[in-house]
Amino acid sequence: MDQKRHVITLLPQMVYDAGHYYSYHLQASKAVASLGWDYIVLTRLEAKSGYWPDHWKRWFTVPKLSKRIPKPIRYWGEKYIAYAEVRKALRDHLDKEGPNTIFLEDPSPFFLQSLVHSLIRCRRKAITVWLHCHLLPSDKQWVNTRLRLQLWALSKLLPPGHLLLSSMTIPLAKRWEKAIGLPVSTIPLPLGPIQDVPPFPRNEETVLCWYAGPAYAWKGQEHIQTLLDSRHPDTDKLSILFSEEWPLIEGMGNIRAKRLPGALDRKDYLRWLRTVDLVLLPYSAAHGRDVQLSSIFVEAVLAGKIPVVKEGTWMADELRNCGLERLVVDWTNPQLPANLVAIHKDKEIHNKVAHLSAQYNAYHCTDGYAAWMLDAHQRIAHA
Repeated sequence: MDQKRHVITLLPQMVYDAGHYYSYHLQASKAVASLGWDYIVLTRLEAKSGYWPDHWKRWFTVPKLSKRIPKPIRYWGEKYIAYAEVRKALRDHLDKEGPNTIFLEDPSPFFLQSLVHSLIRCRRKAITVWLHCHLLPSDKQWVNTRLRLQLWALSKLLPPGHLLLSSMTIPLAKRWEKAIGLPVSTIPLPLGPIQDVPPFPRNEETVLCWYAGPAYAWKGQEHIQTLLDSRHPDTDKLSILFSEEWPLIEGMGNIRAKRLPGALDRKDYLRWLRTVDLVLLPYSAAHGRDVQLSSIFVEAVLAGKIPVVKEGTWMADELRNCGLERLVVDWTNPQLPANLVAIHKDKEIHNKVAHLSAQYNAYHCTDGYAAWMLDAHQRIAHA
């Protein structure tokens, strides 16, 4: 009889019980539990209070010594602290008999090197290491060379096939493969049920748009400001929601604007997502948006909402592949308000988005994530 697998997720970055990072790992934990595997999630010791599931444990102290300490001593001191943290985590939580999987997402060089050192002292025959590459690889050759060496060391410590690498999109996976010279799989992004959450009541008859998410420079704030300033006749048919964090000014046009709290809790976030008509995503291709998946985009599609995006992004390619090129708009066009109103009225667009939503709900779900994990580990077992 096969022994039960034990999954240890190391998340030294996890601090809040909010945002897509939290909801993703919450669903990932449910996927592991659905397979009947044991698991524990180790997060930052300083993690804020909130809903921390039973199998989640505040653990890591992220190494950061005083800048008054000389730089060489501080560097090696932080490295030693990271090594000690990882070594203690594995010593206290690895199953000494059964198979183990160690999961890390975008690990820092400190933690990855610490993992290599820690595994030297472990019984490695029953260990699989799974690294998830969510962010972009470095554009610096020396950083990628260092990463290749660390991954080479990991692959030599582990049995053949016991090092898994994953990403969320095919273009991002290919970029990682080029950087590190190893195969990278693509996996679903489970973010939890959306359709079960009720929308807010609506009285207005305008097209309700949402410029969702926190304020980052690459999110195209200038395009939203231009939209607010527009005096196009169709602006009186539009309303727009955006975070109070954005330094946006309600313009001279007729668009109705509403500011939302900067940090919505998960329930209110999903209720607004279920309420709006269009989700505005004028992201630039900078910072990897040409290959990286957007969690807000995925959730918009899961909810059956219409995302409106910018040329040059992964989202634009995704929509074009589904015959939804009209949702890739020119954000500098003075006719943008009329275009948004026309998009909302177009029944063919609604039908195509509904079809895409069904596909996304079948793939980006807890069951799909669990199926990928089970298949990957079965292939390891039969290697």
